[in-house]
Amino acid sequence: MAFGTEITLVSSRTDTANVTASDGTAYTTADQYRRGAFILSVTAITSVTLSVAIQSYINGFWTDIARFADVTTVSTRVLWDVGGTVNTSTTTEEATQDLAITAGSKRAGPMGAQIRPTWTIASAGTVTWSCVGFLQA
Repeated sequence: MAFGTEITLVSSRTDTANVTASDGTAYTTADQYRRGAFILSVTAITSVTLSVAIQSYINGFWTDIARFADVTTVSTRVLWDVGGTVNTSTTTEEATQDLAITAGSKRAGPMGAQIRPTWTIASAGTVTWSCVGFLQA
């Protein structure tokens, strides 16, 4: 399975303060894809915890569809096969969420009309990071 359409969800950025909640720019044609892989790359980090989720806009609500494990050290994290085939994981009632999905998990189902990243940064420190996605129809 090839993931051919690359999208940048968060260009390389450096944050130096506590961030309680921040939403990235929405990618607006996600509904033409049914699955994706997402990569979170942290190239520098000092004294913070970075939490990043991928959200989908479905029927008027933003909700988490995947979340990377929280990051406290320089690393690269990958979320494979987000979306994909329904009935491959337990059914969960969905509601509007903001980083409420369990860290290091994903949901099966449609991508929705739009997707976006959302993140928090715990503690004052410095983190340089980026997030990209590779989408498949």
